[in-house]
Amino acid sequence: MNRIPFPLQIYFAVWVLAVVASLVWLVRHQKTCSLLGTAYRSFLFEGWKLFTFAVATALVTLSAPYSGDPTWDYFDSLLISALTFLLSPWAVGVVYRGLVSRRFDAAFAVACCLFFVPCWVYDLYILLRDGIYPSTWASNLVLSGGLILIAGMFWNLCLIEGRGVSFAFRLEEWPDVVATPFKKVFWPCFFLSLPVIAAIGWFVVTFLMAG
Repeated sequence: MNRIPFPLQIYFAVWVLAVVASLVWLVRHQKTCSLLGTAYRSFLFEGWKLFTFAVATALVTLSAPYSGDPTWDYFDSLLISALTFLLSPWAVGVVYRGLVSRRFDAAFAVACCLFFVPCWVYDLYILLRDGIYPSTWASNLVLSGGLILIAGMFWNLCLIEGRGVSFAFRLEEWPDVVATPFKKVFWPCFFLSLPVIAAIGWFVVTFLMAG
């Protein structure tokens, strides 16, 4: 903690405790929590979702040397990409359903916490790697939050009978929903991915122009 400035020590301690409490809750409710269920795994491991995850991870990872950001390396690119893929569809879905139903229970709190886990793991990685808490923690929280929200929506896209393309978490039976062929959600996927592509492109173009 002595490597973290005092105001940030409180922030660091709060999110660490929140993550630990969330993990304890998940362990205690592993038989009933949809995040750990077979339905969510089947929902998440659809072919097009795995394919787009691989493409997105490659884009983020291969862009690292050209980002101009010394904290952006291959390891954290792979780690954060994996965490985002595994957690964001569930977290976004549970938070949405909680807000709509006004059911702010323990699962809602855990989903809110796990939503920010990729960002916090990035902070922790930089702290362990460089010995200092990243000065960009606030901007990273905002930027990561936006990207995680987009990712959670992206991998929840599905074709709903009679309603067209929508988000799977709007269905009562979510995450136990029927698989959707990629061609049915291609254009919504494309448009949802544009902000992410633009953000990565901005980093790379800025770096190349500066060089």
